[in-house]
Formats: sequence, C-alpha cells, structure tokens
Amino acid sequence: MREHKEFETILKQRTIGRLLLAGGLALALIVPQLTATPAQAEAVYDIKEMPRPDIPGLVISPDDPLQNLTARSAVVIDAASGQVIYERNKDERRFPASTTKIMTLILALEHSNMDDMVTVSSNAAGTEGSTLWLEAGEKIRMGDLLYGMMMHSGNDATVAVAEHIAGSVDKFAVTSQQTFDVLHFGTELFGENMPETVCSDILQLSNRNLPTLHGQEIAFSSFTDSEKNRQDWRILQRLYRTELLKNAFSCMSDSRLGRGQDSYEWLVIASLADTEVFHNEIIGYRYYLGRGITTFEPMSDQKFVSLSSNYGTLIRTASEYASTFSNFDLSPCIAELRRRLLEMLFGDWYVRLSDKDKLSVLAEMQKDFTRIEIATELMRLTRDDAYSRWVAGDSFNKNARYVHWKEIAETIAGDDLTPQYEEYRNQALRHFSDLRTRLPKPEQAPDPSSRNLAHLFSRIKTLFPSTRRNK
Repeated sequence: MREHKEFETILKQRTIGRLLLAGGLALALIVPQLTATPAQAEAVYDIKEMPRPDIPGLVISPDDPLQNLTARSAVVIDAASGQVIYERNKDERRFPASTTKIMTLILALEHSNMDDMVTVSSNAAGTEGSTLWLEAGEKIRMGDLLYGMMMHSGNDATVAVAEHIAGSVDKFAVTSQQTFDVLHFGTELFGENMPETVCSDILQLSNRNLPTLHGQEIAFSSFTDSEKNRQDWRILQRLYRTELLKNAFSCMSDSRLGRGQDSYEWLVIASLADTEVFHNEIIGYRYYLGRGITTFEPMSDQKFVSLSSNYGTLIRTASEYASTFSNFDLSPCIAELRRRLLEMLFGDWYVRLSDKDKLSVLAEMQKDFTRIEIATELMRLTRDDAYSRWVAGDSFNKNARYVHWKEIAETIAGDDLTPQYEEYRNQALRHFSDLRTRLPKPEQAPDPSSRNLAHLFSRIKTLFPSTRRNK
C-alpha cells in the first residue's frame, strides 16, 4: 500500500519525465531525488553477500566498484541534478527490455489523462510475458493501468496504454520517436455579426487534420488550389521549434507589411520546415471573427486603394524571398499567394465598397495587379452573383449588377484572355442562360445598384483604354 502511494506521488509530479535516459540500456536504476555521493552509493550494495553468478560474455573492469552487479550495462542518475552517479558500458547498444515501459509512461502522462477509461483489446489481453491477466473488452482507468505497468511490469497493460493513445503499437512507436518542426493545433471560432457560412468555411479549413507533412509538402499544402489538401497560413495556430524560427526570422524582411503579413511569414517558415504534425483535437487558439480587420463594415475608396497597395508590397516581398530560395521551386506558391490575396481583396471590394467606389478604385489597382487579373476577379463575381440569383428563384434581369459586371470585365480584359478568365465567363453565361428559362416575376424589384452601375459604366472606357485588336 505504501509503495502504491509513493508511486502515485511520483506520477503526479512527473518526476520520471525529467530523467535523461541513455538509449538502449538493458537496465536503468532510477533514483528520484538521490543526493548520495558515489562512495555512499556503494554502501547500498552489500557486495560481499551478493555472489555474482557466472554469466557468459559478461566482462567486468577491475576498476568497477560494483563487481557483483550482473547487468552488462547500467546507469544511476540523480533525478534532481542529472548527475551520473554510476555507469557501466552506458554507450553500448542493448535491448531496451522494460525501459520501454518508462518511455510508455512518459508519453502516457503527456498524451492522456489519469481518469481516461481504456478498453482492453484482444491483442493487449493476449500479450505474452509478465502480465496483469487483463481480459479483452475490459474497461480500466488509465491510472490503474500505469500502476500495473510500472509496479508489476504488466506487458498487457503496456500494450493497452499504447493502443489507447495511438491506435496501435506500431503507431505508438512512431509517436515515441517523432520529432517535428511545427505542431498545428485546433481553433475555437466565434463569429460576431458574420454569416454562418463564412464561419463554418474558416473553421473547416482551420481544423483540417492532414497527415504528417515533410519538406516542400508543408509549403505547397498551404499555397495550393486543392481544397482537399489545403491548410491555413495562420501563424498563431502553430507551435514551432526554436531553431526553425531563428532561421526563418533571419531570412524575413524587416519591413512592416501590414494586413496579410502572416501569409508571407508562414511561407518563409513552411519552406524551411522539415516536418509538420497536426493535432487539431487539441484546441489552443480562440478566434473572434469580425472583431478586428475581418469585418463587413463599409470601407472608403482611399482605404481600399491602400489595402491593394499593401497586398502588392506583400507579394513583391514574398517573390523576392522565393527568388533567393534554392531548396525547391517556390514559384507555384507565389502564384497561388498572389491569386488568393487578390481574391481576398475583391471580397472586400464586393462587400465593403459603395457601387460608386467599386468602379473608381479599379484603375488604381493596376499599380499592383494586371488588367486580366482584375477582369478575372470581376468575372468570378459575375458568375457568383448570377448563381445566387438563380438559387433565390429570380429570372434574368438585364439591369442586374451581374450584367453590368460582365460588361465591365470584358471591357477591362480586352483581348488578353486567360484560361481562368474564360472558365469563369463560360460559367457565368450558363447561369445567364438558366435565368432566362424563367418567366419574369411581376413583383420582382429592380436592382437598386443598376442605375448607378449603368451611369458609371461609361467611365470604364476612360479608366481602361481598349486593348482590343482590330480583326
């Protein structure tokens, strides 16, 4: 009973987790809070009364103070100071034997709770060697399994613990050896005056569990057009190895980049990382969507132009880094970063600008983005708006904003078309065709923006001189 209490105290204090164990030792003599000198340690063993059996292959140095110790390798460590009090052949490779239970204990303390209920599998119940005689299907408290594992050397308890934490012994073995540069953890999101669809989309991306990523997979998963394998680029949703951050910071620009700078920072970090693991079941970040810069509040045209310039600087800074990076080609990541920042920019354009300002800022955007990029985003919004009208049950309206946006996009694009632009245009035209199949609703109200858009459309030709070639 006394031993049981002492062990429980050790577990709670995680004393054992502070030990540095030499790899591959067949025997480890663990002495918590031991402060004895080597001479005092010798007195613990009555060597004269412990005759050493004849063990084939066991060679003892004449200088070894523990002549009758039968272990081929051994170490005694002061848990408080880390001082090695006694060692024998500490660097020779040995089968770990029950020292694996110590590592299992450490991982169990780090990845589970003492009150977790563990269901014993048939595999665990059938484990050979020293055993607690566990039965398949039996439910046992994690703390009790750890007592049995450490005090009675229960192999079946050890397997049950490993399976509970990692799903299998093989996966647990990987976990015990796993080192990583980046740990991605989960987010709890609270939307404030934000549409539920926006919140759910962001939360899905933030808490997407991906398999362990290595090398260039880390950067490409963050800057890819694949929705299935995409991860977010939020800096605060990760833990980092110190050496990785030091290396990344030394490569980053010292300039203040403003909104969206985490995309650049994560690009640098991700390009230099070797391994990223995901444990989004661990919620470590609380995000209030709509409190800060992510909002639907109206924006002035001057502020929008400033934001456009901000994104342009961000893209140029990221491109400069990519041009000096030699481990692998980052140009696809830069292209995706540029596309997504422009998409975010037009999200603000769509929601936060007045109809008058919507058209007035387009020319200013040419300082940082090409005409076809601007036209492509306008055509994407044309497609989305036409589709939303179809879902709402409307019919085609020649004065609707999606009609004007299509005309504006075509004017800006001229003849310099891209496959992406053509795809959006064809999708928009299909939605137009679908809307025309419906009879106009007598009660259908005119689009309140149509008058302003029609009036301002004539300015586009001045802001964007024609690039159409004579046929």
